[in-house]
Amino acid sequence: RRAILSWRARSAAMTWPSSIQTRLLNGHVLCAPIAPGGRTDGAGMDRKNKDDAVKQSIMQKLIETGEKDRLKEMLRKKLVECGWRDELKEYCKEVIRSKGLEKITVDELVAEITPRGRATVPDEVKAELLQSIRKFLQAT
Repeated sequence: RRAILSWRARSAAMTWPSSIQTRLLNGHVLCAPIAPGGRTDGAGMDRKNKDDAVKQSIMQKLIETGEKDRLKEMLRKKLVECGWRDELKEYCKEVIRSKGLEKITVDELVAEITPRGRATVPDEVKAELLQSIRKFLQAT
């Protein structure tokens, strides 16, 4: 079963689950779930090393071409348009009110809101981001 591409957007305080693995196959990005613990076969480390190398290669291409910044900006816009940002902002305010402004650090706030932020990103936004990455990789 295919899954959504793991992608980190720190500015939006979100990533998709670490149980998602990205592979480059014939110029296409495919995503597949990984078993808990990471590996199910004896070649686990070789596969992990190859997967890490592919991820690094993709990230390097994205950075070198400026595509990463363009994708981040597109993601920001989509999250604002769908109301995700406002919802998360309200949740931040709730957390601050409940814990007290003087009693919570930025790191604690980020740790508190990150899981909710990740879980509430609309599937349509994830799918559009994945499609944009696929198009980029097919064009390069």
